[in-house]
Amino acid sequence: MPESDKPTSDGSEDEGRPPVRGEGRTTVREMLLTGFVQAFMAGVADEAAHWFFRCLVWLYEMLVSRL
Repeated sequence: MPESDKPTSDGSEDEGRPPVRGEGRTTVREMLLTGFVQAFMAGVADEAAHWFFRCLVWLYEMLVSRL
C-alpha cells in the first residue's frame, strides 16, 4: 500500500477528551431514582388537576347560586 493511501489520523484526535470512568453510563440506581421521581411528579400533577377541577366546580356552583 503506498504511503499516500494510508490514513493520516488514527481517530484519537477527533474524539476530544478521553471519557471519564463511569461517565455516560446510566446505572440501575439512577434509572430507578428517575422513575420514582417521574411517578411522584405524575401523582402530584394528577392530584393538582383533581383539586383544580374541584375548585372550578365550586366556583361555578357559587356563581350559579347567586344568579
